[in-house]
Amino acid sequence: MSLNPKKLNTVYQRAKAKAQRLDWRPAEETGFVAVAKILKSSGILRSDNGLKGKMGQTLNKVNPLLYSAGYPFHQTSRRKSSDGYTISFKFYSAKAYSQFVVKAFYYEKVDIFMIKFFNKSNRSLNKYAIRTNRGDVRAILRTNFDILTYLSTTHPHASFGFMGERSYFTSKFSHSTLLEPMADNQRFRIYRLFLHQPAHFNWLIQRFELSYIEKLSTCLLVNKNSSNANAAKAKGKQLIDFFGQIYPELNFSRF
Repeated sequence: MSLNPKKLNTVYQRAKAKAQRLDWRPAEETGFVAVAKILKSSGILRSDNGLKGKMGQTLNKVNPLLYSAGYPFHQTSRRKSSDGYTISFKFYSAKAYSQFVVKAFYYEKVDIFMIKFFNKSNRSLNKYAIRTNRGDVRAILRTNFDILTYLSTTHPHASFGFMGERSYFTSKFSHSTLLEPMADNQRFRIYRLFLHQPAHFNWLIQRFELSYIEKLSTCLLVNKNSSNANAAKAKGKQLIDFFGQIYPELNFSRF
């Protein structure tokens, strides 16, 4: 049964209507993602640096809704891990009245940071997928971008990446969960559009080869800091192989 758009007064009602409209599937059916298999079958990175035609015009068109100043941020920790280390940052969103945590996971073997963020008040295992619902996406994304530019000065040879987490909807009554598809999901499309705004894109393409794996909603900024013209392409292949080994699969958990 579909909901009347005129009666969608709450966040819960709007989320339910969206999940139904886009035909999200039960988590039991789509929660598991075979990352290594996907990378093996379609692991060639597609470049975003010189997009032409309709897609290029869409991505590179100035969108005032994606422009905002970021918030001041500060580093809170740097902790070693088996693959490198994790640098944590915090900032406060005045509009969302919340603290946000940004995690930059550094993998030493391939010299890359994978960046994720979440609202500090969310403690579930799936905290990176929970929507903020506070209308402050512009400033939040800009602050993440500012952290990326900061890390690029402290790690001038490092590459960067991010994965668009799938949104989900859980019924209050049946407690069943519907999941957004992994491929080309909404977060990925927003992040990609944000990076292509001229104020961000012009800085990025001087330093990185922008590439993506659409089936995994993943974007990689492959560092160009090399005298070898083919180094970025080789690095991209190295990153794909590496992540296929350390993240052979993903599994959704709403707890």
